[in-house]
Amino acid sequence: MTASSLAEAASRYERFLNDDDTLKWSALNWDFHSSLYEDAGRPFLLQQIRAVHDRIERYLRVQLTLADGKAKSDGEHLAILNACRNGDASLAAALTYTHIMGAGESLLKSQPLRSGK
Repeated sequence: MTASSLAEAASRYERFLNDDDTLKWSALNWDFHSSLYEDAGRPFLLQQIRAVHDRIERYLRVQLTLADGKAKSDGEHLAILNACRNGDASLAAALTYTHIMGAGESLLKSQPLRSGK
């Protein structure tokens, strides 16, 4: 990542971190994540990731508003950003994977059990 794109990612992280409007969190989350992916120069892949994000956006909003969901995401975003700042692409990728999978797992755990299943 360039110094400019790292600065942009940090700015987007701060906007997500400091916004109290739960209705904006999903969009701000995408803004942060997309800022990390843009430098790859893979517009088709970014488009595919965006399409997946758009399909799960409503679930992401729920996950972020669950107990500790936003606070956990804030800390994970900072760790990912710091890995990028340090030029550690492998760590950034691993942290991003854990972050995304963890969000899905927390959402699944929050769902009430359905009868008969």
